[in-house]
Amino acid sequence: MIMRSEIFKKYNGHCAYCGKKIHFDDLSIDHIIALSKGGTDDEDNLIPCCEICNHQKDNMSVEEFRAYLENIEDKLGNYEPYRVARLHKRISIRRNKKPVVFYFEKVAEKLDNH
Repeated sequence: MIMRSEIFKKYNGHCAYCGKKIHFDDLSIDHIIALSKGGTDDEDNLIPCCEICNHQKDNMSVEEFRAYLENIEDKLGNYEPYRVARLHKRISIRRNKKPVVFYFEKVAEKLDNH
């Protein structure tokens, strides 16, 4: 059986997606490949994440989650309170063209470069 503490340590107490520092008691564990899509409870399919990222990712693949985040501005444009706020110049969100790079990818890149 995999211990929560082992998953927590994988990214030194940070969310594998956004990089936010997580308190151990607030740890969520994400299945990289969701159980509903054939994933397993094996340690290599489990990563630590914050509750927000875990909730938003739901059963999406990592690439589906990336695409979801990269297109979030489009989703906001369909949200009526956002459109009204923009109309009254109460809010302005500029589209970020940078690709989403998850924390676990940044950590892996640093390790590869050392």
